[in-house]
Amino acid sequence: MTKRVLAAWLGIGVAAIVALAAHAASAVELANDGYVENGSAAFQAGFVGGEIGAVRLVPDQGPVTVERVRLLFGGDAVSRDVVLHIWDDSAEALEPGAELYSGIHSVTGFDTALQEINLSGESIVVTGPFRVGIEFVAAGLPSIARDDDGTIDASRNFVFVSGPGWTGAQSAGLVGDWVIRAVVVPEPDGAAAASLVVLVWLARRRIASA
Repeated sequence: MTKRVLAAWLGIGVAAIVALAAHAASAVELANDGYVENGSAAFQAGFVGGEIGAVRLVPDQGPVTVERVRLLFGGDAVSRDVVLHIWDDSAEALEPGAELYSGIHSVTGFDTALQEINLSGESIVVTGPFRVGIEFVAAGLPSIARDDDGTIDASRNFVFVSGPGWTGAQSAGLVGDWVIRAVVVPEPDGAAAASLVVLVWLARRRIASA
């Protein structure tokens, strides 16, 4: 086999690896709500410490890594700590499955722009539906928001409240989807990537010995 042919195979392998990397970097925002920045929304002031507003998010494919959580958080322009939770929700039941992440974050109230919590260093990988919840440490505003399009996806919006525990947000009398979103990145196909690495290694060996 000539060096020219081997170099061509090497180029194909490298190009394929680059394509896999580009696929893995294709960030997708998952959302249930219809909120548009600078639009109107309703900030939920009724939560007390230990209660949670949460959404079920469903990626088109899996596995994916959860890179960021974005939420509309306002009603008062002050900062407060919240506890961000992420659970496996593949059973799509009223209660979520295993907890995948929990962390305290400070969020500043802002009525018209989404806030962002960076999770890129946490290696949170999900393979299907997952639940994102915001737990409050105190009552009052600022708080999470519901969109104002007059509709709610009853299967994807939840609250955890003192006494009843987990319940659907619609069953609790709420209208509007929580404006809580997640930005995810597809995981690369590990087997394909490994095969391509081997291909490139063999091509280099053959070029060196030709």
